[in-house]
Amino acid sequence: MRSYQVIENKYGQQAVIDSDTKKPVSGWWDWIYIQSKISEYYIAKNHSNQYAIFHINNPAQPISQWWDWIELLGLSTEQLEYYIVKNQNGKRAIFHISDPYKPISQWWDWIETCGLIKGQSAYYIVKNQNDGYAIFHRNHPNIPISQWWHAIIREDGLIKGESDYYIVIDNWKHAIFHRNYPNIPISQWWDYIEPYGLVKGQSDYYIVQNHNLKYALFYKDNLDEPIAHWHDYIYPCGLINNTSECYAVIDKEASAIQIYHPDDISQPLYMLNKVNRKLLLYFDDKVALYLTTKYLMMYDAITMKHNIIGPLSEKMQKIIHKLSRRYTTYNIDINITSQLIADYMQHNFLPIVCNDTENYYCYLYTADGNYIGRFSNTQDMIDYIQQEIAKTNKNPSYDMLRLY
Repeated sequence: MRSYQVIENKYGQQAVIDSDTKKPVSGWWDWIYIQSKISEYYIAKNHSNQYAIFHINNPAQPISQWWDWIELLGLSTEQLEYYIVKNQNGKRAIFHISDPYKPISQWWDWIETCGLIKGQSAYYIVKNQNDGYAIFHRNHPNIPISQWWHAIIREDGLIKGESDYYIVIDNWKHAIFHRNYPNIPISQWWDYIEPYGLVKGQSDYYIVQNHNLKYALFYKDNLDEPIAHWHDYIYPCGLINNTSECYAVIDKEASAIQIYHPDDISQPLYMLNKVNRKLLLYFDDKVALYLTTKYLMMYDAITMKHNIIGPLSEKMQKIIHKLSRRYTTYNIDINITSQLIADYMQHNFLPIVCNDTENYYCYLYTADGNYIGRFSNTQDMIDYIQQEIAKTNKNPSYDMLRLY
């Protein structure tokens, strides 16, 4: 696969070169931007301080007009087809590479770069002159599919291609809407709504927060009655992300992680005393997986015993040490981790996903306590797991693992 990079000459001009041949594949411009090393598209700036998009195979002719600014080059490594431009009046519009003269959207004060531009869905969010936000479909640029709102959560749900639901903010309150019903929310208006569960397309449940900073769990078809009591915190996994039929909560007076089944919310199935709330990885009605400063642990709800699965790697121990501090950028992503464990623990793999705000670091263990290694992203780890599953050509049952 060919790759490219930008170089600069002694006159301060820039060009794109082929990384292998070191030869220019573009003209020399005042400034050049490439979205990625393998993208065949780039943005160039001329002497008039205007910008245009070029393709590597045709450096003499831009595929766009010259604009005051090109907001985002959607033509990334996936070879997407849309980009946003800004005209001399400060208005923005979306164009498709097939036609540099006719926008596929109206001209707006602002267009969010999520959704259509990133290839996540057919939807995009715009802002009008009254600072209102609305959602449009690429095939219907004149009629929004939503009402105009103070804000629309852009990183989850419909815009990201995860579900038919989206969260809006109006008068500092949050509500969930379905794309086919823009006038009636499917939830009440709350101080905050977590994006997990229903909005992410994981389950039919969602978590809300009230003005007392308490959390409750709701089912999509009943906006009036929560299926759980109000708690100080509800974990975004288990029933919420469809990794088990249970949900986990924290209450200050209990000071322990409590695991409930929605069929009986009067008392927990079991409690995890002295388990750091940040280090819970997975739970169901029989077991819970969590971390200590040195070990990957399993709690057996039947025997009511805490068992060591295996020691943590040195790098993992350092992350846990940082997590013990009050202010840290590190976090265990329980939503992704619980999903991966639910998917692969039957094959004897226990993945753990950590992040430091910008990067994911994935650590892989076996249910026998062996540390396999660290991966730079979840996809590489999943590829490894699937390769190992294919090698063994086995499918051990859930109860063959040491988890029980």
